[in-house]
Amino acid sequence: MDSAKTSKWYTQNWATILFLILFFPVGLFLMWKYSKWSNKVKVVITTLIGIFVLIGSLNEPNKQAISSDTAPSPIKKSQIKNDEVDISGMTDKEKIDYLVNKKLKGKNTLDLIKLRNVEIDEQANGLNVLVEFNADDNLTASLRKTGITSDMSSIYMELFNNVDSISGVQIVGYFPLQDKYGNVSSEIVLETSLDKTEYKKINLDQDDAYLRLTIIPNVWTVIEAHPEFR
Repeated sequence: MDSAKTSKWYTQNWATILFLILFFPVGLFLMWKYSKWSNKVKVVITTLIGIFVLIGSLNEPNKQAISSDTAPSPIKKSQIKNDEVDISGMTDKEKIDYLVNKKLKGKNTLDLIKLRNVEIDEQANGLNVLVEFNADDNLTASLRKTGITSDMSSIYMELFNNVDSISGVQIVGYFPLQDKYGNVSSEIVLETSLDKTEYKKINLDQDDAYLRLTIIPNVWTVIEAHPEFR
């Protein structure tokens, strides 16, 4: 019997393409399992889908903000941004602790507690804040860099937009790295800092994703960066 006739329908290219369009998790599985496409083509398709998924996740907060802003409510806009929690009665240090814990709550994609540490140092010119967190993993090195960049920018925005007494913020991202001996440990992959003077120069009316992925990363100072995140 002709092998083309006996082969399962889900091993055919048309099935793979159909599922990549309609339900990409299944499509990716079929592509890597059964298709005879080159590895280069498979990697490109997987990367593109990962980018589309990331863009979609970045736009979701914007949709929620629009929905909240258009709904009638006596709550101030600043309170809506903070999950409708009124932080006006908190001290500045309490605000910082609350805002950082809100942005980095729960675990990352590697099942590690996302927030590692928050330190607040009171200086003559204001509060200096140190935030350390465990970065998420992703399909590619490029997507990992995009994720950690977005997380850092979001923290800067949350703190500077809500706590006037902050003079500077330093953020450190960690990720498991393997040395040449095969040992894996959490290492600093990106460490940046940004002071209020520089942040105040930013046009915050720009698109949120553009601010997080382009504008703010071009303003902050890179203290340390693993080659993958440069």
